[in-house]
Amino acid sequence: MSPSRSPRRWLVPSRWGFSLIEVVLVAVLVASLVALSLGSVERMPAGAALMAQADRLIQAVHDQRWRALAQRRFHRIELSPDTHSYRLLADSTSGLQVYATIELPAGVALAQTSFSADRIDIVTGGFLPAGGSVTLEAAGIRRVVEIARGSGIVSVR
Repeated sequence: MSPSRSPRRWLVPSRWGFSLIEVVLVAVLVASLVALSLGSVERMPAGAALMAQADRLIQAVHDQRWRALAQRRFHRIELSPDTHSYRLLADSTSGLQVYATIELPAGVALAQTSFSADRIDIVTGGFLPAGGSVTLEAAGIRRVVEIARGSGIVSVR
């Protein structure tokens, strides 16, 4: 018998590849994993922008405290939830003068503050007579910047 007519050549194994059910099941699993991960990936830029603004606010509090100590003058941070900004003010001979206005980027908002009249006062020794918190929000994510009374120690949660 010639090799081309060998009966073994026509034998086909019972499982040559994947069944349709197996392929569909793997496709469904991959699609569900991609769908789950996309939700968190889309929120990443908003979360990063939010943390950057929280850090920026913390830096503003520290800067105002150091300025109050160095200049021996009253300083203030005025929070404006309506305009999504805050202003840095310093006492001068003609009263409080604005020397910087910090605008929050699009998508980041000052959601709420627990400070009276939406302002953080810092007296001449760098002391904060009142503590409180400022809530920043972006894309449904919230970060609360807490400022301790007296020492001005700042934390984010």
